Amino acid sequence: MAISTHDNTVRWVIMQDCHQVYDTLEVISLPQYRYKENGIGIRIRFTGLGYNPGQYTILSGNVTALAGTNLVHKGETIVPFGGNIFYEPIPFEMLKTFETKPQLIVNVGDNGEFPALCHNMTCDFSYVAPVGEITDFTWTTATKTLNLVGTTFPAQADITSIWFANSECTITAASATSITCTLANQQTCGKWQPILNAKLGAIPLATALTKEETIDCTITQVAPTTDLNILGFDDLTFTGTNFPRSISGNTIVISTVDGTAVEKATCAVKTTESTKLVCLTSPFVNKSLLAQNFNFVITINGLVVTNTA
Repeated sequence: MAISTHDNTVRWVIMQDCHQVYDTLEVISLPQYRYKENGIGIRIRFTGLGYNPGQYTILSGNVTALAGTNLVHKGETIVPFGGNIFYEPIPFEMLKTFETKPQLIVNVGDNGEFPALCHNMTCDFSYVAPVGEITDFTWTTATKTLNLVGTTFPAQADITSIWFANSECTITAASATSITCTLANQQTCGKWQPILNAKLGAIPLATALTKEETIDCTITQVAPTTDLNILGFDDLTFTGTNFPRSISGNTIVISTVDGTAVEKATCAVKTTESTKLVCLTSPFVNKSLLAQNFNFVITINGLVVTNTA
């Protein structure tokens, strides 16, 4: 190589002779020497290579031999393959690697602005197969009690949470085949299956368990019922049961229809709690429909709410 040789030239030579690994190469010129007449440093980094390519060596060329005063050349593998290989996880993708504990990039701080240093490459994770499964469940509305039936449930100390109908469930009894809990909050209408979380992850539902528990909402009152502005921006307050306790995590759609079931206006949810829901009306589609009666249709988590108001 001439003293003017740079990393692109080295990379091109390697690509020609080692075409099977060229797409994993990163060739970097090292600032070891102030002047290239004194020496050249080249670092070759393999990214995503799934096997050990072996130690690279520097040999004198057959056509143009290496020449210089007191010429010395050496090669060194700084991080041998198979030691602490680092894999950057791809979001939303599953990676198959030869490492049993792939490494993670860890950042700390309110916005993750500070990278964390993991000594000895211990920022890792491992895949653990789930143990046990839920084979059946029953829900009792009167007592807000949920009973889970299954196999090889974790010990109660290893259970981190149970969720049902958008509420956490407090355990009252637990064994390897049965868990009973009581909802800590009012249930939310919708179609639900239980979620059982343990230290090693969620306990899956059995493949044969396809049933869902349907919990209904009811509306007992709405106000105001007259003198709505056709230009919108009226607050409507619905009173009822089993409304969502928060907007987040729930789907709520409110619209007005006439006798032809044609939507005339929508109502954007402002606040919601178990027994009260407040929404803001939009302008009506047809401004000429003065003194006309409309019905409200409310759908929460895919269920049409029963209106007794």
